[in-house]
Amino acid sequence: MKGHFLTLMKKQLFEDFAFTKRKKRIDILGIFLSLFLAAFFVGVVGYVFSKFIPVYSSINFNHIYDPNAREFEILTVVYSAVLLTGVLSAIRNINNSIFESDDIKVLVYLPIKPAALLATKLVGAYIKSLITTVLIVVPVNITFAVVSGAPFYYGFMTIIICLILPLLNIAFATIFALPAYYLKRILGSQYLITLILLVALLAVIFWAYSAILTTLKTLLENRDLTLFFNHDNMSAIITTTKFLFPANLVANILLRRDLLFSSIILIGIIAISSGIGFIFVKVLLSNAMQQRYQSNIRFVYHKRERQARKSNVFFALSRKEFLSVLRVPSYAFQYFAMAIIMPLMVYFSLSLLVSLVKNLMFIDCSFELCIFVIIIFSVLTNTFCATNISRDGQMFFVSKTLPFTHRQIVFTKIFFCAIVSVISLLACAILVSILGYVSAWQAVFIFFVTLCLSFAQIAFATRLDFNHPHFSSEEDGEIKESNSTISTIIVLGLLFAVIIGGLSLFLSLFLKLKYIDFVGNLPTYFIVGFCAIIMLGSGIYYLLRGLDKKYYEEEQTK
Repeated sequence: MKGHFLTLMKKQLFEDFAFTKRKKRIDILGIFLSLFLAAFFVGVVGYVFSKFIPVYSSINFNHIYDPNAREFEILTVVYSAVLLTGVLSAIRNINNSIFESDDIKVLVYLPIKPAALLATKLVGAYIKSLITTVLIVVPVNITFAVVSGAPFYYGFMTIIICLILPLLNIAFATIFALPAYYLKRILGSQYLITLILLVALLAVIFWAYSAILTTLKTLLENRDLTLFFNHDNMSAIITTTKFLFPANLVANILLRRDLLFSSIILIGIIAISSGIGFIFVKVLLSNAMQQRYQSNIRFVYHKRERQARKSNVFFALSRKEFLSVLRVPSYAFQYFAMAIIMPLMVYFSLSLLVSLVKNLMFIDCSFELCIFVIIIFSVLTNTFCATNISRDGQMFFVSKTLPFTHRQIVFTKIFFCAIVSVISLLACAILVSILGYVSAWQAVFIFFVTLCLSFAQIAFATRLDFNHPHFSSEEDGEIKESNSTISTIIVLGLLFAVIIGGLSLFLSLFLKLKYIDFVGNLPTYFIVGFCAIIMLGSGIYYLLRGLDKKYYEEEQTK
């Protein structure tokens, strides 16, 4: 078994971390973009956290000053979030490595002991969880140590916690991996319910992030956060942290509170949950191996035969685009959920930015901020269009043998994305008008310019993906990772959003400060309107130029 384990472990590590030896071209731009966004997020959260710690630690409860108790509550809440994130990530890693990994269908026929295979999968999941934990815990603990003046013991225990938390993640994940697998199977055919759940999840995530930004805004405006933490709220926080196991045990260990008791209980939780989880994972592995032995046979239930009927080609292809996105949870999350939640994201962002600018600079730039924010979120949503061709996989080459023209195939993709964009942007324009940020005429103008820019991005992204498709090598053809086309669209989209929206915002601030709002919003109308029309024309030209020639030159060898 030892030899099998070492061989499998070497293979697992090579597949997960040998980036330079992969045949696919490395997406350098995507790597830098991911690092930049991660650094930006960590910087914002770290800044808010560093300002929040001394404010919360100074709060008196029942007229008693106890900074150690306040620090315990902070760490308990933080590590609850860290554990929740780690467990969800570990569940995904375990299920993917057992059920969606291509190596299972090969290894199942080799003389390899199931115990060695199971141990390999769990160790691989632990290593991934360890990397994620280190990237989250180290910045948090360094910030806490610098602000609170924690001793050397705190730094030493940070290393121990980074090693223990992945064990907790894997232990809990092994228990919930089997229920998560069956839940995924149940929701596999419930596409609308899945979409609703994804939208709700995204709304909660963005609400949490907006809460962080609200705290940052309060800090920038020099307001007193302690007003929020009255007696009732503090009582609720203290009561809640007492039951947040095992995060409160981790906080106790870091702060050297009930060290021996907390350590024993934490080790016991890891041991018990690991034992229970090991049984669950064995069941998971047995199910996966059985499926591979049966060559992925699925039960087919009798369905009533429907009589074939003629349908308009354009309508049929558009319906295919809609269903192909709706029936893949990751696609539905990336596009439909983002488009549905976009008005809510615009609302959260504007509620912070408009009041922040008014309070800091005493100028109303609501119109320019609405344009800037809506363009930003429209760019992020339309990034999905960079897979319009790649999503078809090998069916793209099959469609070339069907009696469809290249314009029908490409234009239905553009039409589908345009419909989604129109609905989302119209909801945003109506929302900012109802909330009073802009007038009705300004809302119409915002809808027009953002729609032009959105159409331009859709056309550009589709043609760029058409020129350089990245077809998936998976059995189901699902694109599960980013590529150079997606990274290019994100960078270019954000760059143009900053140039167009940022320039109009800067000019508005400058002119209103210098001329006391004499010129009004005229520069914004001119700059944004002109750029939107130019971008739309450029996007359409780029899409149509040489489209037929490129379509018939595309070979399957690519």
